[in-house]
Amino acid sequence: METTEKIEKMEKVEKASYEGVAKIRSNLEDLMARMLALKRDGQIIKGSVQMGEIVTEASVLFIDLRRENREILQEEDKIKLETEAAKAPIDQITLQLHNLLYEKNHYVKAIKTCKDFRSKYPDIDLVPEETFFQSAPQELQSDPALRDDSHKLMIQRLKFELYQRKELLKQKDILESRKKLLQGDIANRRKFLGTLASHLKTLKKATVPVQNQLGIPHTKRSKQDSLAELLPAPLYVFYTELLSHKEVFGEAIDLEIVGSSKDALTMAKQLALKEAGRKSAGSTGGRRDQEFAEDDDNQRQRKRAKKPHDKDALEKDNVYQSHPLTLTIHVYDEKQRGNKLLTLKVEFLTTLDVLCVGEEGTTLGGVSPAFSLANLFPNDPGLDLPTKASRLRAGFGFVFDAKRTLRPYKWVQYLGGKDSLPISPPQGKESRVYRQQHRVQNVLQHLRARKKAQIALKDQLDSLGKLRRPSVKSDSSLSWTSHTPKTILQAWAQVDSKNGKLSTNETSPTNRRPSNINSLTAESDTGKEDGELPSTGPTDMDVTMSNTKPAVDTSEIRRDVTEGADSMAVEGTEQGEDTAKEITSDETRATTGSEGETRQQDVEMAEAKAPNAEEETVLPSPENTPGARTFRAVLRRENGASGKRVELEAQVTIGVDYPTRAPEIRLRFLSGAPEKKPQPTSDGGGDSAMVQRDIRVVETEVNNVVPEKLPARERNYVLAHQILSLMGQFDKF
Repeated sequence: METTEKIEKMEKVEKASYEGVAKIRSNLEDLMARMLALKRDGQIIKGSVQMGEIVTEASVLFIDLRRENREILQEEDKIKLETEAAKAPIDQITLQLHNLLYEKNHYVKAIKTCKDFRSKYPDIDLVPEETFFQSAPQELQSDPALRDDSHKLMIQRLKFELYQRKELLKQKDILESRKKLLQGDIANRRKFLGTLASHLKTLKKATVPVQNQLGIPHTKRSKQDSLAELLPAPLYVFYTELLSHKEVFGEAIDLEIVGSSKDALTMAKQLALKEAGRKSAGSTGGRRDQEFAEDDDNQRQRKRAKKPHDKDALEKDNVYQSHPLTLTIHVYDEKQRGNKLLTLKVEFLTTLDVLCVGEEGTTLGGVSPAFSLANLFPNDPGLDLPTKASRLRAGFGFVFDAKRTLRPYKWVQYLGGKDSLPISPPQGKESRVYRQQHRVQNVLQHLRARKKAQIALKDQLDSLGKLRRPSVKSDSSLSWTSHTPKTILQAWAQVDSKNGKLSTNETSPTNRRPSNINSLTAESDTGKEDGELPSTGPTDMDVTMSNTKPAVDTSEIRRDVTEGADSMAVEGTEQGEDTAKEITSDETRATTGSEGETRQQDVEMAEAKAPNAEEETVLPSPENTPGARTFRAVLRRENGASGKRVELEAQVTIGVDYPTRAPEIRLRFLSGAPEKKPQPTSDGGGDSAMVQRDIRVVETEVNNVVPEKLPARERNYVLAHQILSLMGQFDKF
């Protein structure tokens, strides 16, 4: 009621205000009309009485207009205050309204959920009331109040439902026994359905568009399975090994059989005919075989003498004849499965009875495709036939073509089931390497590691080719990573490995080998059985990176490596000269000692090395391995004391199995070799001998110590660490 009165009052005030303003407006318009009339009549004279009256009346009207305006504003403020006072209870009521609506919606949803609830059997409901009264037993409907009490009626209906279900359970047992009888009949009919293969093939062809639309390559998989049946036995074993490993462990690889199925089927038929002819020839026996037994013996002796000539007469194309079907393997990164690392192609040479594998496409890091998989496992360059049978098939003096990108590596023979056991079981690390080559997972890990190492090597070679200092992660345990070298890389280029070697007077200690190695190798290799892995002992092409020692002056070189390397890695130029003096004095004492003491030191070294012999892998020098590349680097620094420029030339040899075998670096001075003060030595050497000895110490530090100190995560960047260490050693030289 109060609200209505307030609204009526506000309307009256508003109406009165507007009427007053309208009245003032009309009066002002009348005055304007009078002024215009006087202007037309020409009676407007400055200071006239009529004009003064008009101005006075207009001023009064403007004062009234301001009064009306002030009253309107005051009324407006009053209404605003009243509105603000009434807004709070309205907001409270509105909030209550929203709460009630929210609660209402919640109850509505709960009711809907209850109504929409479906049991495990939504189609089964309680029987209607009419059916209950017609079919229920009398003890369930004997109560006369059932029709009036809905609660009692529901309870009796539920009891009737339980009664019905018990009866149905009895019927279920009867039907289960009948089901067993029907299953026998179904099995007989399934045999009949097995004869409908032709109809299924037609249906299969008709579903090819649907498969392509849904992305289910069932037909392609079946074609691959049919092609797999035509593969030769070793290639089939290799294919099934990789396929089963992929399906079981989800390996990131793709397999595809490529080739002509018609040619493969023709070859399979020819082999089957040959095998059938052999069996028929073997089954025919009796008197005829007995009559010509002596003649057969004579013919065998003649054929044995002619076989080598027949093998030598084989054409090269026949030797490398391959099966029409080949296997293509796409290997992807384990973490980034969309990133394809490499593609392998596997073929089977029918004449030589070996599997060959190679990488397709371009390789990274400047590695030739023919050597990209060489030495994936130790002593496996892929240039030798793996079994004695294949060597006999090839003939005397056969040499595998080094230009072929597909090679018969040992590990691919093992995965293809062509394993030749050695006479004695492998032991130590040789046994572990032997077992690793039989596992698909290990082979794939080695392939991925080799490819990632090639990518890292390419980045390092690109950086060095631009004469930039290699960048590595800083590590407190690696002193050269935190050192900023003053030495600059003046030149870096690849050279011919045959004509680009450094002309040094003395051989680096990392390449020295005992003089009797060749005889030991010849004796050890002659006793090997077909398929036996090479022994871990040194051969004429092998040298141990982590534990190599020179053949002569063992005590002197050992002092050079241990004392000289530590002093040059930590101390400056002056301390390096003091170390050279200590080395010279040690050499003098060593040479003045008895011959028996020197031999005793050699025996102690051999005994200290013996326990770890099984833990080391003997690797050949990089420059002696096929596919190795040689680079020439020139380092330059300014001698602050004399202002003389010192240039050091480094020959870097990188093998194909980088970083398993670290690059080998040889050094020599081009100009500004540091001068050494002459020291009294027993061997009569001068400045050049001391400089050569210091160079050997630096080579040993770079070639042996640096790769040993690197953690596993930095193995792919061993070249960058070696160059940085060499720069740091050259700064302190």
